[in-house]
Order: sequence, then structure tokens, then C-alpha cells
Amino acid sequence: MIGSLFFDRTNTGMKVLLAVINIFAGVLILSHPLYSTIFALAFLVLFLGSGACSSGLSTCTTRSVAKDPGNGVLGVLSLVFGILLLAHPFIGAVLVPFVGRRVLLVSGLCTLYVAFVARKAA
Repeated sequence: MIGSLFFDRTNTGMKVLLAVINIFAGVLILSHPLYSTIFALAFLVLFLGSGACSSGLSTCTTRSVAKDPGNGVLGVLSLVFGILLLAHPFIGAVLVPFVGRRVLLVSGLCTLYVAFVARKAA
């Protein structure tokens, strides 16, 4: 961030603010490694939850346009998984490996179903 100030003077205040936040976060992580591990994992779960929600919503809208029942199931599953992760991030951090593999398995099966239905229609 600071290095880009030498080449591009636009948004100087925002770049300095982000650099200070990054330095502060680095010091916190180095001074409290155990807490930072827990919160980094919780942040990862929140990131996965928001991604699952957006993926579920886009898949549900695709289902309504294409009239695919497999996409509808996949979208609802992704949306429910994302909402559960966002509702309980610390519990989700523990359960992601266990629940995630089941969701991915069902997601793969739904994708295979949609692929075979699309192949028959073509």
C-alpha cells in the first residue's frame, strides 16, 4: 500500500488508512497467535458462508430461468448451508469439514443430474 503511493497519488488517504490497518492487524496476529488463528478461521467461515449464499441465490435464479429442478435443489442447499455458516461462524468452523463434504457430494450429484438432463434435451 505504501509503495503504491510513490507511483499513483490517487486515493492517498484510503491507501494510508489501509496500510495502517494492515500494520495493526499484522502486529495483533504476531502478538496473539492463538486468538488470531481462531478469528482467522471464523473469518474464513464467514467468507465461505457469504459465498455459499450468493452462489445459492444465483443458482436459484438460474433455475427459475432454465426450469431445471437439479439447479433448484443445488441452489437451495447452497443457500441453507451459507445461512447456517453465517448464523454460527464458530460452530461452523468446527463443522465445515463434516458438513461441507456432504454438501459437495450432493452438489456434485445434482450437477451430474443436470448434465444428463441437458444432454438428453440436446
